[in-house]
Amino acid sequence: MRRYFSLLCILALLVGCYNTDEQLINEQIPSDGRIFTASFEQNDTRTYVEEGNLLRWNAGDQITIFDSNTLNQQYEFDGETGDNGGTFSKVSNSFGTGNDLNCHYAVYPYNKDIKITETGVITANLPAEQSYAENSFGLGANTMVAVTENHNDTVLKFKNVGGYLKLQLYGDDVTVKSIELTGNSNEKIAGKASITPTYNDDPQISMLGDATSCITLNCGEGVKIGSTAENITDFWIVIPPTTFEDGFTITITDINDETFIKSTSNEIAIERNVIKPMKAFEVIFENESEDEGSSNDYIDEYGVNHGPGVEIDGVVWAPVNCGYHATDYPYGKLYQWGRRYGQGYNGDIYDGEDYDQTYSDATKAEVIEGPISSLMESTIQQNTFIIGPKENYYDWLDVRDDYRWNAGTEDQPKRTEYDPCPTGWRVPTCKEFSTLIINHSEWVKDENGIRGIWYSGSSTYSSIVPKIFLSAGGINRSTGESTGREGSGNYWTSQAVDLYNDPIYGDMLTAQTLHFNSSNDGSFSSRFIRRSRGLSIRCVKDAGEDTGVSL
Repeated sequence: MRRYFSLLCILALLVGCYNTDEQLINEQIPSDGRIFTASFEQNDTRTYVEEGNLLRWNAGDQITIFDSNTLNQQYEFDGETGDNGGTFSKVSNSFGTGNDLNCHYAVYPYNKDIKITETGVITANLPAEQSYAENSFGLGANTMVAVTENHNDTVLKFKNVGGYLKLQLYGDDVTVKSIELTGNSNEKIAGKASITPTYNDDPQISMLGDATSCITLNCGEGVKIGSTAENITDFWIVIPPTTFEDGFTITITDINDETFIKSTSNEIAIERNVIKPMKAFEVIFENESEDEGSSNDYIDEYGVNHGPGVEIDGVVWAPVNCGYHATDYPYGKLYQWGRRYGQGYNGDIYDGEDYDQTYSDATKAEVIEGPISSLMESTIQQNTFIIGPKENYYDWLDVRDDYRWNAGTEDQPKRTEYDPCPTGWRVPTCKEFSTLIINHSEWVKDENGIRGIWYSGSSTYSSIVPKIFLSAGGINRSTGESTGREGSGNYWTSQAVDLYNDPIYGDMLTAQTLHFNSSNDGSFSSRFIRRSRGLSIRCVKDAGEDTGVSL
């Protein structure tokens, strides 16, 4: 449904919330000869947002009617867009009879999956994606329910399920493609909801367990916003009654896929049938000049500039794996812990069901026996895999060194000469990786057909939040064999782990890693891995080198 607004009389909305006005609209709904009269809730004492604030129908609008039983019936509006009344015709006959109800219920918009219990509790999906409409909420975004007094009553008084957040934006030459809203405490605001309509009273709404915590406002080809605070553009989002205890975060994406994030930490309550206008703010995208380049650009070992890294929770992550090459090493290279040089992969690959195929990178590593000294390691060929002592394979290095990749601490890391990342970048700490993996996508394939998972840190994963794709590159085992490609992702941190005399593991020399595989939902598990194995690395920006910060 759309709202048509008159601009003749606008009340000042500097602070606070104001109830919407819904005018009485009559429509006739034929159902087995029964005529229903539908209206919208009204209150003569309400504060009007704008004079003449009317709800009208669109051609093709559809509603669900439960006509004295629990059978979902589909009806379609017969009139034209802009009509304030008219008839609805049944689209098709539903199978079955349903269980008896002692009155009639209705839901806008229609969905075949809407259900109702014999006690009048409706289960429906509140949209996680809403469409932009000028000075209004989008078509189908504003869920409404109605219930009659009894079986003989044929007046359906529709009541709004949600309230309305009104964002007021301006910016110089900004065209908005989408806006994402997420509660900072991950409040459930979209998806499956339980709604209990009550005759002549407000409906009760609760979000169910599999509801989601994000709503995206899709602006189609883009909406160009006003350039000054005197010429703002409104964006409406329909939200179920919710208290955002720690505020919420707005992520705005423009037509160039640049993002602007605005967050508030104040408690904000969205009330049913109430507009919550937010103070106008400016949208600014701080893009680096292409000629000047960016200090966050990731330039790999081959001299290829992959563009700026992705900042997530204050950490800038490289856009590709360490050692990545589009044709020779599309998953990046695999590195033994503490070594500067990586190796290729040559082994089985997961096809979605089993490991019955093989895959090889551009070069196959030469396998030599170890352990060896640090001095000797610097003299051997780069594409050489060093196996540890056969009795345990724990380390390729003959003398233990827990600081090969971090001469500092977890909180104040310091890059070393053995770090394989390009200048200005380093191997991530365990703490940095642990924050990155909090939220993630399901298993997916990227644009190159490589399987892996998107990770978005503390932000609930969606298509528009800052995120990085970690590929399932597999591993090189301690003996030099390769396995797990496309079926598991294994990433080193710079954290060494001493398990000498450990009561469970015994004597083990390991390092901290993060692991995901095709048998789980994308959640990383923390593992202690032999340092002689070859795993992937995703570099992070080394702030100390470029900012002069003392580490």
